Amino acid sequence: MKSKKIIGLIVLILLIGCQTTPNNPGQLVTRAIETRYIDSNFEIAYTSAAHAFFALGFTIHHSEKDAGIIEGDTINPNIDAKRGQMALSMVPYLGVFAMFADTSAIKKEITLLLQKGPNDKRTKMRIQMVINGKAQIDPKVVDAIWIVTQREAMMTSGIDVPDDIKKKYNDLNSPQKNSSSDKNNLSD
Repeated sequence: MKSKKIIGLIVLILLIGCQTTPNNPGQLVTRAIETRYIDSNFEIAYTSAAHAFFALGFTIHHSEKDAGIIEGDTINPNIDAKRGQMALSMVPYLGVFAMFADTSAIKKEITLLLQKGPNDKRTKMRIQMVINGKAQIDPKVVDAIWIVTQREAMMTSGIDVPDDIKKKYNDLNSPQKNSSSDKNNLSD
C-alpha cells in the first residue's frame, strides 16, 4: 500500500514537471497578430505608441523617431513573488525538489516599428516581442498595446473614441467585471 503511494507521488511529480510546447501558429497568423494599422498620421501614431508604453508599465530604452522605432521592456515581479511563494509552500511535500521550481520573473521586451502610410493618413504598426530571451508573441500584450495606442491617437486627433474601443480600454484597466455604468465611462 505504501509503495503504491510512493509510486503515485513519483508519477505526479513527473507529470507536473512535464511541459508541452504550445502550438506554433503559422507565419501568416503571427504577422496578422503583430501588424495593425492606426488611422492617423505618423507623428500622432508615434507619440501615441510612446504613451501606450508608459501607460502599460513599459520602460523605453531606445527610440528613433525618424526610423519609427520604439524599444522597451517590462519585468513582472508579481509572477516572481507568486512562484517563490509556491515553491516555498511545496517544501513540506516535495522536500528539496521544490527548490528546483522556476522562480524567475518574466521579462517582456517589445519593439515597435511604425511606418508612414500613403499620404501620411494611416500608420502601420508592427509589434515584435521577446519573452525571457525567446522570440514569441503574446496576443494579450499585443492587444493591450494596440488598444491603448489607438485610443491615444483618437484622443489626440480629436476623434470621439468608439464605444467598442472604450469598452476594451476599460476592460484592460480593470480585470474584474465592473458594473455597466463603469464600462460606459472613459477616463483620460
